[in-house]
Amino acid sequence: MRITASARSFICSRSSRTRRGIPSRIHSRISLSFCAYIVRRPPENGGTSSSPWPGSAMPRMPPGPWQAKQPFWSATAHPRCTRLTFLRRQYRIPTAAMANTTATANSTRSVLPTRGLRAVLPVRRRSIRRRTLRGQRVGLAPVCYVRRKNLRRTPMKTLALLVPLVVLAAAAVAAPSDADYERLERRYVREFLLRHPVVSTYLGGAGLDPALAAADGALRDWSPPALAAEAALWRELRASFAALAPAQLSARHRIDREVALHQIDFMLHQDQDRKYWQRSLDTYVSEAFRGVDWYTQGMKDLGSGRYGTEAEWRTVAGRAGAVPAYLRQARRNLEDGVRTGNVPDWRVVELDGLHSSDANAHFFEKTLPEMAIQRTQGQPFAPAVTAELRARGAEAAAAFRDFHEFLEAALARLPEQDRYALGAKEYDWALRNNLDVPFTAAELYESSWPWVQETRGLMMETAEKVARKRGLDLPWDEAHRAASTRAVMSKLGEEHPKDDDEMVRWYHETALRLVQFARGNEMFDIPADYQLEVTVTPPPLESSIDGAAYYPAPPFKAAATQSDGGRSAANQSDGGRSAANQSDGGRSAANQPVGGRSAGVGRFYVTPTHGDPEKLKENNRAAIADLSAHEGFPGHDWHYKVMTRYRDLISPVRWLTPGEVEGSASMWEDSMAAEGWALYAEALMAEPEPKAPEGFYTPEERVYQLQGQLYRDLRVRIDTGLHTGRLGFDEAVDLFSEIVDFLPGSCKAADASPEKKASCDSAERAVFRYSKWPTQAITYRLGKARILDLRARAEKLVPGPEGRKRFHLLFMQQGTIPPGYFEDVLLGQMKAR
Repeated sequence: MRITASARSFICSRSSRTRRGIPSRIHSRISLSFCAYIVRRPPENGGTSSSPWPGSAMPRMPPGPWQAKQPFWSATAHPRCTRLTFLRRQYRIPTAAMANTTATANSTRSVLPTRGLRAVLPVRRRSIRRRTLRGQRVGLAPVCYVRRKNLRRTPMKTLALLVPLVVLAAAAVAAPSDADYERLERRYVREFLLRHPVVSTYLGGAGLDPALAAADGALRDWSPPALAAEAALWRELRASFAALAPAQLSARHRIDREVALHQIDFMLHQDQDRKYWQRSLDTYVSEAFRGVDWYTQGMKDLGSGRYGTEAEWRTVAGRAGAVPAYLRQARRNLEDGVRTGNVPDWRVVELDGLHSSDANAHFFEKTLPEMAIQRTQGQPFAPAVTAELRARGAEAAAAFRDFHEFLEAALARLPEQDRYALGAKEYDWALRNNLDVPFTAAELYESSWPWVQETRGLMMETAEKVARKRGLDLPWDEAHRAASTRAVMSKLGEEHPKDDDEMVRWYHETALRLVQFARGNEMFDIPADYQLEVTVTPPPLESSIDGAAYYPAPPFKAAATQSDGGRSAANQSDGGRSAANQSDGGRSAANQPVGGRSAGVGRFYVTPTHGDPEKLKENNRAAIADLSAHEGFPGHDWHYKVMTRYRDLISPVRWLTPGEVEGSASMWEDSMAAEGWALYAEALMAEPEPKAPEGFYTPEERVYQLQGQLYRDLRVRIDTGLHTGRLGFDEAVDLFSEIVDFLPGSCKAADASPEKKASCDSAERAVFRYSKWPTQAITYRLGKARILDLRARAEKLVPGPEGRKRFHLLFMQQGTIPPGYFEDVLLGQMKAR
């Protein structure tokens, strides 16, 4: 800031100096008290001295109307003292001391901690003045003396000048370094997406930075030299993030900085310490397919069933052409793992390695070219594009078959030993660094069992109500409650779809029924063009998806290029239906449509039954509602549509998925908010509403909603048990089948009933997923609990339906990072309304 005309002269001296040469009249109470206070204020990053507002920042004084005519105050920093002009008088304040007094960017009002001033200054000013005049040391920074003239030394006059000076000291400090953070974040995000091209495709990175468009045609470089260079970059960026003083950042970027530091720590630990690339077989097999599947999902809709420009299809061909070199490097990495004993579990080799390699070969050789023919029909570039895709697809298919042969020779013949356990030390590190969970694996294992028992009891109570409603004569004493609950579930299983097509249709119809319920009860502001696509899981992903999954439309991709109702890359079912005929449910809190076509269309995948009668029974009509609420509305689909609508409010770093989007190499940082919200959404639809005292679910559907809650509770027990050696794999499968499906007995029993076999098959798929994705399974229950706790605190600030609706919107606007990062900020936003 510029200096106004000088009105006084100044003397600035170290507090350790004596009075020699300094006239006594310049030692005013106000100058000594004020300077001593500034000197004693501790830095934001550390220090042991007390402060009237510890850990907080002093806001900037907002401009007043008087400043339009003449400067009310101005300031400039000198090497030792900051010169202030206040009411045409100039003062010097120690610059070194003021560096510890920060201002808040974009402050809209002045907040002065007057209580702290009254508590601190009157007690110390006399002794400080006396000690200074005696030449004693008061603080490390300069104490500045103001030359006074004709100023009555009254308490009121002292306070009258002291209060503005404190505000001026805050205002004189440089503005928060958000610009420095944002430059660093842009570099970090760009470098991350360049090195994780499939993640870039998943997020629509080219919409964030056009330079990232080339990444859509590439696959990750997993070679050790590339990972070493990457690690050097991460260390450099980490040092830069760490050098930014949190106190000089806005609240939003303080959180973002912390998120980036934890992400970088994870990547360095995963690649350099654990060398996980030596065993991440599932990543190598699924990444190539996912890269094509997600890219085709975001292709431009050209109308008449045609999708994708020539450039987009050339990009797909480029990614398919990168598969052979990618798999050759994957083979070298796995061979390194065999030599060092760092190998994947035998189940991963069998299911993700051998099975998925065969499925990928078929996809690249048959499905992808056929899809291109269908989607480019009538286009002048169609013949050339489809010919190139056939050639590149055939090369990719041959590479996957070679990879299959390598797996059979190098890994499939290894002893079938359990190699999945992460270990207590690594698990606890992941809890702290990745999920922001303040508990250990041992504590979660012990505390989870009461949750399981409580939810199981609620489920049996609800099953009893269904039995009485339907006239089922079943005993409900303590000895028979579990068996009777199973009998109710078996009865409900009789109302199942006849095939996978009808199953998909039921899921979609139920999802729209959930939307209608929320509109009718004004739970959310839902646009008229809200739509949801439901389709069967593509074969290459069946081993990774237990029941159902959801993948959003690329959030960074421009709305104009979004595929309107894109179809599965496996082209197995159109599934989706438009919800455009629904009534307009109003507008979002920002008076803009949320979750409609502008947000793109995500995919709700349902694992096919392939006609298995017992699996069709598991997807009976009553069981579908809970899963539709989780994957569709108001779960994942609604969550990601709202986030995409407000993506400008969510820093790019909060969208990143270090390691990979979904697999054994994932950090799972996003799951605490994403899966926590989806499980919360299931329970939310069971809460009473003014027009629906029993909530959305019928009693029959409520049984399965509680079953969904039950196995998420049990996941905490199983996941922590598997990875810390408290549970074996087969033991976990038996436990899952008995607790969740109410079918006791060993899954290895030769005389198991068809119902028991189907239960054990589902349990085994679930436990397999937990074994290869440590910590992911616990995020549902822990994330939901965090949301409920935060909602209870928010509703104390803004009660009633409007408060809850505001809480939901504010929560989703934070992005998919663990809620512990932003709880205080969200509550502050609730207050600010």
